[in-house]
Order: sequence, then structure tokens, then C-alpha cells
Amino acid sequence: MLSLLKVNGEYILSPLLCGRSYIREFLDNVDLCQIIQFSDLAETTQKYMIEHIEKIYQDELLSTKFDTYDFYSTIKPKYVREYQYEYYAPRYSVVAFETGEIDEIHDWLTRESYEELQPKERKDYVFFKWTDPHGWYKTLANIITRVEIRIADYYEDVVLSDDDLREYFKDTNPVRLVVEIS
Repeated sequence: MLSLLKVNGEYILSPLLCGRSYIREFLDNVDLCQIIQFSDLAETTQKYMIEHIEKIYQDELLSTKFDTYDFYSTIKPKYVREYQYEYYAPRYSVVAFETGEIDEIHDWLTRESYEELQPKERKDYVFFKWTDPHGWYKTLANIITRVEIRIADYYEDVVLSDDDLREYFKDTNPVRLVVEIS
């Protein structure tokens, strides 16, 4: 769940992803998180969660622990380039990957290994940039995109012509991700 801090101290809540097994791999590749109890969440977040969970799980929710991640210092810096991999790959693997026949390219070469090949062998390879379509880096990119879209929508709703308000947002990190792993 994405939590955006408003000027008045309340939060706007926006669920991002749920039920995805590869989220765990993404979280394993993200460093710092703070573990908090349900009671540590903002009242708005608590209310939203209670209203959107089946009654039989509400008591369990009260004892649930959550991982929280600061978007700007923990999540976004992990996205260092558009593609996860940049290597020389066999042409047949690139075609198979681009057409969806395979999800991973295993037989890639580093620049050094590629340069050691004979010129005739090099013709079988092409420099290729790709991201594992079901991996943690793709999940990271999706989360960043979803968060940034929500932030942009949020800022459209907030009048930033006031210098004090602009200064407030400059010095405040209003975005954190709250994750419950079940």
C-alpha cells in the first residue's frame, strides 16, 4: 500500500500490488525497512485496512506486523538503469525472448568473453538489453511507475503556488510503502 502524506497530516492511501509471489524477491533485493505494528500505522491507514478486510480477519489484523519502506531513499535508488541486463546474447535467444518463447536468457556473454571469440563466432551474438519479465527488477520498475503516477496525480490536486507549501514538500518525504507479507 502506498501512503501519501498530506499537508494537514492525514494520509491518502493507494494499494499498489497484492497476491504476487515475486514481490518477496523484490523485497529481498531492497535493503532497509522498518518493522511496525498495526497500531503504529496512521489512523487513516488503520481505518482503511479495517474497512477493506473481511470481518473474520479483523482481529488478526490488529496483531499483524508490517514492513515499511521509504520510497525516495530505499526503493527508487535501486532502479539504476532501464534494463536489468546488458550483455551479448545469441541471436536465437534474443528472438525467442522477444517472441515470448523463453522468459530468461542463460547463454549470454560479457564484453570480455565476446571479444575473445573468433570473428565468425561473434556473428552469432548481438548486444542486447533486457529485464526478466517475472523478476524482482521488473517488479521494482512497476512499483516505481505506479508510485510516481500516484504522486503526480496527488500533486495535481495540491496547489503548489504557495511558497510555504512548496518548501514543506521539498523538505518532507511524504511517501512510504507499507507491506504486509502473509
